[in-house]
Amino acid sequence: MKKLSRMHSKILFYLSMVILMGGFAGCSDDDDVGDVTPQPTATLTVQDQSISQNRVIIQTVTVGQDSWIVIRNSGEETSANIVSEPVFIEAGTHTNVVVPLTNTANLAGNAAGDELVVMIHADTGTRGTYDYNAQSGTDSPIRNSGGTDIAETITVTGSSLTAADDQVVTANNEVTFSSVNMVNAGWIALYGQNEDGTINEDDLIGVQYVEAGEHENFLVPFNEGYVFVPGSTVYPRIYMDDPDDQEFTYVAGGEEDLPETYGFDDAGQGRFIGNTSTTGGFTLQ
Repeated sequence: MKKLSRMHSKILFYLSMVILMGGFAGCSDDDDVGDVTPQPTATLTVQDQSISQNRVIIQTVTVGQDSWIVIRNSGEETSANIVSEPVFIEAGTHTNVVVPLTNTANLAGNAAGDELVVMIHADTGTRGTYDYNAQSGTDSPIRNSGGTDIAETITVTGSSLTAADDQVVTANNEVTFSSVNMVNAGWIALYGQNEDGTINEDDLIGVQYVEAGEHENFLVPFNEGYVFVPGSTVYPRIYMDDPDDQEFTYVAGGEEDLPETYGFDDAGQGRFIGNTSTTGGFTLQ
């Protein structure tokens, strides 16, 4: 009887140990689950677009955590280099987010447009500081469930002007642009030339307001009393209408009706939009 009792006690002891060990294991598993870091998430909607002042508009972006919107040149998706300002966004949904491009963006201004790649990075390092360097893993691109970076390739274009060389001035003292494409409503200003044939930005010889959109055979008048010289070159330039008052108030160094830009010049500044020619101007008969 005593042997039976001892055996019973041993069985109960071993059972309690098994239960106890299982409890520890369960706690350990729970702790492990609690330590798992959720994967960053993002969805992105961005369309091909005509841009103003070298700024891309992101239609909709939703992120599950604080993140960054960045843009790269097409073909440089895996590079640490970006061609925009990194734009910080908090967790949630955002619409019409403006992302300014930098002077490393490949914006040639071809009629077919230029390709850029919009990407989303998680803000996993110092909050509000873009730390990505393609090596440390901090602020890395967000990937979908298939392991692919969340990215959208878009084609961007800008406002443009086309005027033929050696053109005849109309009877009303106007020049003709065979094609005008305006991202926003604005102005076409005409400038004369310096003695060396370059644009004379102090010699405004005509200006005309233009609605946003595409226009054919658009006429821009010379200023009243202006007499053109046959063989001379006219330099057009697009300006914004800002403030929106249909009054041309641009002055050098001012803040109103600034020149429209697309791409960047050799000095890294926004490139003014003139005629689609080598010089940016056109000649008169």
